[in-house]
Amino acid sequence: MLLCDVDSRAAQLEALLGDFRISRGRWPLSSGAADGWPQGSCDVLLAVLPDASALDGLLRLCGHRQAEVVPWMLLAEGIDARREQELMQAGCALVLDSARDIVLPQCLRRVCEASRARAELARAQRELRHSAQRFEAVFAHGPTAALIVDAHSHRVREANAMALRMFDVDAERMGSASLQAWIDPADLGLFEATVQRALGRKEPRVRVELRLHRSDDSRFWGDVSVACVDAGPGASASLVVTLLNINLRKQAEAAAADHQAELERRVQEKTADLQAQRRRLEALYAVSSMVAGAPSVAQLAADCVGVLRRLARADAVVLRSCVASGEIGEVLALDGAAFDDTALPRYLDLADGDSGLRVLELAAPEASGLQRLVRVPAAAQRRVLGVVDLAYADARQVPPREDLLMLEAAAAHLAAGLEAARTAALEREAAVSRERALLARELHDSIAQALAFMSIQLELLRTALRAGDASRVDAALEELGAGLRESTDDVRELLLHFRTRSEAEDIAPAIRSTVQKFELQCSVPVSLELDTCGRALEPDVQVQVLHILQEALSNVRKHARATALRVRVRGAPRWRIEVCDNGVGFDARAQRRRGAAQVGLQIMRERAAQIGASVDVRSTPGAGTTVMVEWEQPRAASPSTGNGHAGRS
Repeated sequence: MLLCDVDSRAAQLEALLGDFRISRGRWPLSSGAADGWPQGSCDVLLAVLPDASALDGLLRLCGHRQAEVVPWMLLAEGIDARREQELMQAGCALVLDSARDIVLPQCLRRVCEASRARAELARAQRELRHSAQRFEAVFAHGPTAALIVDAHSHRVREANAMALRMFDVDAERMGSASLQAWIDPADLGLFEATVQRALGRKEPRVRVELRLHRSDDSRFWGDVSVACVDAGPGASASLVVTLLNINLRKQAEAAAADHQAELERRVQEKTADLQAQRRRLEALYAVSSMVAGAPSVAQLAADCVGVLRRLARADAVVLRSCVASGEIGEVLALDGAAFDDTALPRYLDLADGDSGLRVLELAAPEASGLQRLVRVPAAAQRRVLGVVDLAYADARQVPPREDLLMLEAAAAHLAAGLEAARTAALEREAAVSRERALLARELHDSIAQALAFMSIQLELLRTALRAGDASRVDAALEELGAGLRESTDDVRELLLHFRTRSEAEDIAPAIRSTVQKFELQCSVPVSLELDTCGRALEPDVQVQVLHILQEALSNVRKHARATALRVRVRGAPRWRIEVCDNGVGFDARAQRRRGAAQVGLQIMRERAAQIGASVDVRSTPGAGTTVMVEWEQPRAASPSTGNGHAGRS
């Protein structure tokens, strides 16, 4: 930038200095004030004086700060040697008079180049000072340990204060040793590989985690970063090594790893425990299902021993019965190899609160290979019904406590199933006995009496034949025929009772079938009104209800001599069955006063009592008879779809 005082020669100067950037300005040289000194950067300041009178003011302006930095030239006339010397001391690079205008551009160009070189040198010096300050701030006083290490010998050339504190040494000891002396021997190979990668220059900086030790031989983990720096021609390369103490991080990682391992171990243990519980629950559910669906004691015992063997992981399982005295009885089921337990106690002595579970040693393990026995009583309602023996070939093998508790629960379910199966068998036997008693009574009161009557008629027939009385013979034969027909009808009716069956919980089809068979047998029209209101009956209740209805129809056939019959069945609000005929009837009040009762009515009342029903018989001589049976819906019955019917037949 050329700053020129404007005068009459300005145009001539602009023509001479056409290759330079020119900035024109004016300031009062006469006053010597620095207020008008040009601001901004420039290469050369060219001052043009109109005459020598302004020289003193220019010299005073040379005391300004910029005059020390920017070289300037003076173009004037009448400058003597003394004045020229003063100008040179004030920083004037060249004084040209008017006779030397032709060399002004060359002189100005040289001065500009020198000015630029001086400015570049000044900038380089400033950058060097700033770089040194930054290096001092980062290296010497930085929070990260830093070392300058020889790339080949690994000797520490320089270390900052943080590195000395980290290794707990002074600068002299650190500089006299190799960096490898502070690295754990187990990590030296890893450090060498890191240095080779840094020397290869494929990576600007290589990081690695190493185990280091201090001067007191205490260990710590360091995050080490290595970079290679060239020192110039003829000098060996250096390694800039920075490191951070990551001992706390490593301890945290180790603690986290230990915690993770502990969590995984606990998860595995919990998973194994849940799997074992699931296996036990599945076995217990299997035993419960078998108890609920076993058709017999033998089938229940055979199915359960296999499940118990898998649950206890035993080599053999034997289920035996127990008598009331506590003695172990016969074998109900066996799964696995048979074993000899004759030397074991044959009685179970169970105190209150004692589970009775025992671990016993077999007497002759060499025969079967079984050595240890776990005996689990199967008790229900504090009464031992059986005993489960679990045999093991290994004397040290005993189920864990949780499996033993589950075995006791399974044995209790088994005992309950055995008790239920035996109770059901006893109930079936009692039901059969009751049916046999009712059948025997019916046979005795119907067919047996008819046979006795026919036996008497047969004796009368023999007497009439010996006497040759034809009328008495005909009468006896007529009575014999009537008795035979009545006995035949009784037999057919009994067969009808036994063949009638209910369908599921719906009694309506069975009632229809019973009424239709009565119509076919007696040729008496029946009006049927049937409405169960969608309610169901248990099978045992249905059986008794059907027998009561059949007995009422049998009484109509035998005694009523009816020409029409009405049967009404209602399921709500209470169950009610009415059988009304238009037969001859009888005096029910007189019969009750005499205490007499027909056999059929007595049988109906006995059957009704078994299901909690009541039987009411209303009859008047010549006005027919009505039999009404009522009972409450049993609590165990469940509704069944499609059980509501209404109709007439």
